[in-house]
Amino acid sequence: FSGGMERLLEIIADEEYSEGLIIVEDCIQLLLNLIRSNTSNQNYFRETSLVPRLAAFFDFKRDASQWRPQTVQNVLLMLRLIRAFVAPIQSQAQSTKASQRAFAQCGILNVLCHVMFADSLDRAISMEVMATVAELVRGDADNQAMFVQISVNQRPALLSVILMLVGDKRPPDSRLSALYCLQCILLQNEGVQLQIVATLMPSESQGAQGTVTAGQLLCRGLFSGDEVTMWCSAAALVACIESSANKDELIRVQLSVSEGATVALIHQAGLLAARKDLPFRARVGLLLLLSHWLHDCPTAVSKLLASPQCVQFLTSAVEEQSDSQEQTIIRGMAALLVGLCLLAKGVTASGEYTQESLLEIAQRRVRAENFTEALAPISQSELFMRTAQSHYPLAEVCFTYQYAQLFQQTQHTILQVVRGEIDVLSAPPSPNGDRLSPDVQKTSTHILEHDAVVTSYKELIRDQDSQLLSMREELRSIKQQRAKDQEERNALAQQLEEMKLTASTAGDSTDAGQLRQNQINGDGDVSDIVAANASMSRQLQELTDSVTRLSDENSQLQSRLQAQQAAAHRAGPPPNSASTNSEQSERALQESTAALQTARFEVERLSQALHKSESGLREQQRATAEREEEVKLLDGRLRVSEQETERVRSEVLAMQEKVLDDDGDDLRAKCNRLEAQMRDLAYRHSQLSQQNQALEGEHEDLLVLLAEQDSKIAKLRERLLGHGEVLSGSDAEDGEDSDSAGDEDED
Repeated sequence: FSGGMERLLEIIADEEYSEGLIIVEDCIQLLLNLIRSNTSNQNYFRETSLVPRLAAFFDFKRDASQWRPQTVQNVLLMLRLIRAFVAPIQSQAQSTKASQRAFAQCGILNVLCHVMFADSLDRAISMEVMATVAELVRGDADNQAMFVQISVNQRPALLSVILMLVGDKRPPDSRLSALYCLQCILLQNEGVQLQIVATLMPSESQGAQGTVTAGQLLCRGLFSGDEVTMWCSAAALVACIESSANKDELIRVQLSVSEGATVALIHQAGLLAARKDLPFRARVGLLLLLSHWLHDCPTAVSKLLASPQCVQFLTSAVEEQSDSQEQTIIRGMAALLVGLCLLAKGVTASGEYTQESLLEIAQRRVRAENFTEALAPISQSELFMRTAQSHYPLAEVCFTYQYAQLFQQTQHTILQVVRGEIDVLSAPPSPNGDRLSPDVQKTSTHILEHDAVVTSYKELIRDQDSQLLSMREELRSIKQQRAKDQEERNALAQQLEEMKLTASTAGDSTDAGQLRQNQINGDGDVSDIVAANASMSRQLQELTDSVTRLSDENSQLQSRLQAQQAAAHRAGPPPNSASTNSEQSERALQESTAALQTARFEVERLSQALHKSESGLREQQRATAEREEEVKLLDGRLRVSEQETERVRSEVLAMQEKVLDDDGDDLRAKCNRLEAQMRDLAYRHSQLSQQNQALEGEHEDLLVLLAEQDSKIAKLRERLLGHGEVLSGSDAEDGEDSDSAGDEDED
């Protein structure tokens, strides 16, 4: 409420939206943490007209095939941000409706509907776009109508989604996203549901046009033989028969099994579900379809009871006991189907099996104990509980959210009927369509509510325990890394202190650098240093003697040449021997002068190299000081990170103590926030650790360079002194200190 979200959107715009670097990802992640499960922040975001500012994010400048990995990550996070506004959460249903309208009005829904069908789209992006579009249109009549009217490549968007769903060449997770999108489009949309069911009927116009309809695609997928395709097609047909009218209409569908012979769709589905050679997921999908079809539809129950093969399969499946998990699921689903046949009102079956005969078989032959053993494992399984909490289809491809709701609503009532606790067959059907008497409904509702509360708390406690364990592991790893970093910093600080102490004691940066280098390499030897100093002293003495000798010879030659020239001038023309001696003296003088000029040139060159090396040394020292300041700053940031981690840990422990007293939704929101904080702390700590390691490596490299630079400068200074060059005051003092240190080493 202090302009934070506005500023984040401004940063995203400045960084060119989806084309931006990691700073865009960080901004979207922060927005997501502020918006997720926070109705007040969502209302503020909408009321301040920030939703239209998100539309520019989806104005892509490049084709999806040319997106960089960072662009893909930015788009994924933005889609998750939109889903946070429209997630199907009961506690924020009113806010979800307002968000759906807002995103549709600013054009984001229309853009995403076209992006969803792009051929070059990354698979992860395509799945997230389909899930986002699904939740934008879920239960909203206007948005659903807009989606149905969209055409892609001269094909209705709804038909394109069904093609994605039944395409056996697409990955299963992508087809589950298409199924979720179709379920949301059809939710509370009886008009489109009836249109799809109507396309299952043969039509002369369809045959003339030679086109494939949505119903025909689903029917082909239902009997394709591919287990994922059959399961998805069955789940899609379930979404088309929410109302009893559509269920009655679907009963009229006839399938051609041979030339001139047809069979009802409900009979064919039951016969296929009875085949044990059919893949497991295919059988589960068919049983899902039959369960929803029979629920609240006496016509469908009558039609199924007219098929003895289907009834015999259901009753024998309930009796059959097996340790296989797949067979246990089939057994429980068959028990639910038998129970739904018993709960139906107004059934007019007159064949071999009726409701009365089926109830007698269930009570006397199958027995109530088998029904309990068949139904209990499903409702108590972890897969079923996870399915009951997620509208999105799970990757295990077994149950659906709608089936989990149906199972929970009817399980206890079915057991009561089989045990003979209530008699639903003799009670007349109520005019409002209720199956059971008010007392039975009240009892069943009370049991369902109690079980739902207990299940939710069990799941909440299980989630809390797993989160606490993971947080403790993260804290333990952070502490270990923190201790390791502290040890490395202490070692580095100790080395720096030793280097400074050595430099202040010796008074010579060369010796300090050499000692530091020996300390780093682990091979510092005092005897080697003394020998090197003695060798350099001998070289210095030899060069000094050579320069002195050359100067003396030059002076003697000049004196002799002047004396000879004076004598020759007084005596007249010199003899040949005198002339020869004079010429020899002149040549010797010239050679001595040339040697002296060469020595002076070498001295000048060495002096320039010395000044250049000294400037480089000062730059290296300044860089070292900067690195030391960065290490200190990093140490402070790590201490702050550790304090923040301790604070989050204390909050987690306090939350664990009162988990059963607080409201479930509030606890879940707190856990989400703490989890986000822990991820952020872990990310920050990893970055700080990487920076610390990089700085330590650079610091070690600089120390090595300083040691080498000091050694070079010392050698250049000695060569200058050997040629008789007079150094500056500071250089002379350094030289004297070096000499004194060398003498002490020799002693």
